[in-house]
Amino acid sequence: LALSAGSMNAPSARKNDGTVIFESSRIARHLMEAGIPSNSVLCDWISWDTVANVWVVRTVADALVALARPERVLKLDAGPHASAGRVGGLLRVSVFISDFHAGRFHAAMDWAFNLQPSADYTGANALVSHHVTSVSSVGVDWGSQDEFKARQAHEESGAAMLRHNAESGVASTVTEMAAYLLLGGHMGYHKFTHDTY
Repeated sequence: LALSAGSMNAPSARKNDGTVIFESSRIARHLMEAGIPSNSVLCDWISWDTVANVWVVRTVADALVALARPERVLKLDAGPHASAGRVGGLLRVSVFISDFHAGRFHAAMDWAFNLQPSADYTGANALVSHHVTSVSSVGVDWGSQDEFKARQAHEESGAAMLRHNAESGVASTVTEMAAYLLLGGHMGYHKFTHDTY
């Protein structure tokens, strides 16, 4: 799953005809150039920030778990594997993200994967595990040391806010998270879509 339509904080790349190039499309191209078949790459065209990124990850994980349920597999596959009742085991969600952003992303993933219902994501019978792996941001041009420090402070503040949102019940169910993002609770999206960001 290649994440992100783009960013509310930076202009989107564009094709020659002016249409937007999603960040996920560039990630998908990189993955395909590295030998991943295109039919194995999903692209996110919905999210424009960290919270929506993880909402998309959770939504895709929910969809994959639903498709892999034994009762669904039995309905779809009357072949020799149907009677075995296998669903392919644990779905491992591994996120690779820049080291400076990993803490905030991890806080958001914890929030999203603890939304109710979460029976498939917790305990001994969990069907999904998630892990955030950071990759080095060495070589990123931050402009100045002060800009880098400001970005670090932004990331730390964002991680703290995400942990607070999760603990305080801003959204504790999948439906409440959808409402938070889509119905105006997320002020960044509200401002961005109302052109006051």
